Amino acid sequence: MKNQFAKIVAVLMVLAMAVSVFGLCASAAEETTEAQVALLGDVNLDGKVTIQDATLVQKAIAKLATLDEVQTAVADAFEDGTVNVKDATAIQKWIAKFEDANQNIGKPLGSTNDEATPEESTPEESTPEESTPEESTPEESTPEEATKDEDVVDPSTKDEETPVEPEVPATEEEATKDQATVDEPTTTYNVAGEEGLCGIGWDPAANQMTYDGDGTWSITFTGIAAGTYQFKVVEGGAWGNPDYNLEGLANSSGNANITVEIDNATVVIGFDGEKAVIESIA
Repeated sequence: MKNQFAKIVAVLMVLAMAVSVFGLCASAAEETTEAQVALLGDVNLDGKVTIQDATLVQKAIAKLATLDEVQTAVADAFEDGTVNVKDATAIQKWIAKFEDANQNIGKPLGSTNDEATPEESTPEESTPEESTPEESTPEESTPEEATKDEDVVDPSTKDEETPVEPEVPATEEEATKDQATVDEPTTTYNVAGEEGLCGIGWDPAANQMTYDGDGTWSITFTGIAAGTYQFKVVEGGAWGNPDYNLEGLANSSGNANITVEIDNATVVIGFDGEKAVIESIA
């Protein structure tokens, strides 16, 4: 008899432990399904910003890769509303810890919907009991009092808002035109150099640089083999115009040299208005 009672107790204890383990497993499953926040610059969505993200941006620009909505949003590392070579350069500068790198890169782009839950506004906070018929009756607010309040509030509100509303679009358009005039200089710059770097040998009209909006230009070359290459930055895309090396105005005084130590490298060349600049090699 005692043995049977002991067996029954043992079975009940096993069942209780099974229920507990099942509850822990269900809780762990719920935690793993929570949405993770995307990071600015993490284009391949692996939870970190690396040179692979800059390369993926360049492939997307060259139509060699397709980005979904989330990848397109985090690929805008330059934060100008578009995905272009500026974003690849911005990621590379951040990786290389440049002082002018966008410090928002690597930070969460957005947050989950857990920030606003039904607990923030529960039925208890706003119920019919808070405003009963006794607290607000027709006798407390007569038609005469309501009319006076409207006469006082409405004219002042209209006077403040009426002149502002039509002026906002006009102001934004003027600011956009002024900014476009400043950010888009008429002078263009191209990189001409050896075929291994530029894809075509010493063509001053190829490889036009992108204006970065702060008095500088840049261009990114991908898939570069290890080696040493010569190049120049050419104004206006034609020989005979001023051209520049790493020291400044060059013309016939010499070419700029760049050494790439790894195969399949990504090279970013810049121009600061006075001389060529090797921004990064990765």
